[in-house]
Amino acid sequence: MPYRAACVLVLAPDTVLAAFLGMLLELAGFEPTFAEPGESPDAAVARLRPPLVVCLDCELPEARSDIFYARLEHQGAVVVAFGGPGREDDVRAVAEKRQIPFFVLPTDRATLADALRLALDGNEEPLPTG
Repeated sequence: MPYRAACVLVLAPDTVLAAFLGMLLELAGFEPTFAEPGESPDAAVARLRPPLVVCLDCELPEARSDIFYARLEHQGAVVVAFGGPGREDDVRAVAEKRQIPFFVLPTDRATLADALRLALDGNEEPLPTG
């Protein structure tokens, strides 16, 4: 599957963190996009329909919402979970429950790209972090 220019919606409450992930995504050949200021994750997904991949910060309530995941699945989007330093157990729990890839910050371009490729390839095994 070609990954170049694949649309990736970054959903994170921290705009600096979202911008950092956007930079890594661009360096890895993906096309990052973001929620507008004040826009809910649901509204961002609807606006960008269909996003190919959603990078979802586990701090957001949507990371634990069955309805949010059902909407994403209905639209054909895949999810990669992530979280900040010290949140590996939380992120791993979300990822294992949903059988989705994940990564923990700080990360590098290769780890991020691997998680996205795993999601795009439809592999349901969570990506181990190292």
